Amino acid sequence: MQKNEQVYFETVPDLHSAIKNHYDGLIDVYESIWGEHIHHGYWDKENDTSDRHCAQIRLIEELAEAGDISPGSKILDVGC
Repeated sequence: MQKNEQVYFETVPDLHSAIKNHYDGLIDVYESIWGEHIHHGYWDKENDTSDRHCAQIRLIEELAEAGDISPGSKILDVGC
């Protein structure tokens, strides 16, 4: 496939299968880069020197607070 080449799928199940295969095939790479949480992170101040893991946890906490999610709730993170 060429850069910027469009990919089309015949059916929605074909698209779903391609997405599943993409993430299943790359999960080890993603986890080696991002760790347990595949989120970029949230640094709350310009001079914040938190490491990436702390920023990832902060992002999750900020999103939970913004969404008014109660402790103990079950949440499905479906990605971007």
